[in-house]
Amino acid sequence: MNLINKPFLGGIFSFLWLFSSISFSAVNYDTEIQKNGANLQGENHQSKQLELVALEQHYPFQDIDGMINRLVSKGDQRRIMINPKKLSFEGELKAAPKEGEFSLIYDSLKLWGVDPLPNVSHSSYIKTPLGKVIPVYLDELAAKRLSGEPVGMQATFYALHVYNYEHGPRLLILSYKVSSATP
Repeated sequence: MNLINKPFLGGIFSFLWLFSSISFSAVNYDTEIQKNGANLQGENHQSKQLELVALEQHYPFQDIDGMINRLVSKGDQRRIMINPKKLSFEGELKAAPKEGEFSLIYDSLKLWGVDPLPNVSHSSYIKTPLGKVIPVYLDELAAKRLSGEPVGMQATFYALHVYNYEHGPRLLILSYKVSSATP
């Protein structure tokens, strides 16, 4: 007897997706205030700290290089669609966001019942701590923010692991937090 209720699990995932989207919108707003020179003291500063803690709790840190090493299968032309998993990792922006059409990520997200779907409008490349450069999809809001960042920017990236292919995991970047190590 199958005890898994897929519509129920899909509803839970959709709720979590909506919650994380709201969290990212708030982080994007705070980052824009900071870029425009507004004062982040008192209540606004505390709110920002709570939002960052929430992001870190909902997007567990991953050793992205170890993940790539485990998931690479050179010569395997398949795309293995997985139930999207939240993660965060350290990296360096290696290329400005580039606009494009990305049907494969939508196919993967639809397969797992993600609703509403994110607006995936751009892609880019991120360098991992051990020097591997990986292609990533970018959510529309993350792409807009990254367009204003310099190539070489160090950050903690918040992402969904959407599928695996011969070069390892394929990620959708939803947001990021600039590292204090960025010049």
